[in-house]
Amino acid sequence: MEAGSNMTSLSGYTRIPVLTLLGAIAAGVLLHALHTVLGFGGPSVDSWFDDYLYNAVLIAAAAACLLRGVSVADERWAWLAFGTGLAFWGAGDLYWTVVLSGQSHPPYPSAADLLFLAGYPALFAGIVLLVKARVPRFGSSMWLDGGIGALAAAALGTALLHPALTELAHGTRALTSSTIPANSAGYPARKSRSAAEG
Repeated sequence: MEAGSNMTSLSGYTRIPVLTLLGAIAAGVLLHALHTVLGFGGPSVDSWFDDYLYNAVLIAAAAACLLRGVSVADERWAWLAFGTGLAFWGAGDLYWTVVLSGQSHPPYPSAADLLFLAGYPALFAGIVLLVKARVPRFGSSMWLDGGIGALAAAALGTALLHPALTELAHGTRALTSSTIPANSAGYPARKSRSAAEG
């Protein structure tokens, strides 16, 4: 099945919730990007963006993937795996926000760490299942292209995150939404902050 036809495979009852979730996710990501890049709302609302909005977007993304997996037979297991991985990650972030973020020395490893780590196998399985469903033949040149793309993304991520993480590790900068260009890197940044405080 082509990716563009997935939305038409949803029933009328399912399409409205999925579109609503996707719209809310897009709005949340846009608001967070405006806050992180342009300082929209100012530093006084950092907690609202970094804790509440971030967690809401992550949980909504998990719900959208799970709803897609339950509602459409094609690629069902891939989307259920994505939803499960995101749900684990969201549960870890929620646990961190509600239970651990206020502690001066949060435990390490914690239940949040276990939930973060539990998400990786499910997300990896989702990628494998989706590629298997959408790519009929996967030659060595495609593996090479994927490897090059992964290394380029890793290099870019390192270039963007290294200065902020170094400052966090040395305790010369506070953790805010402007500290981390990509909010998905919040997990290692939180660990760096804990190490700096320890």
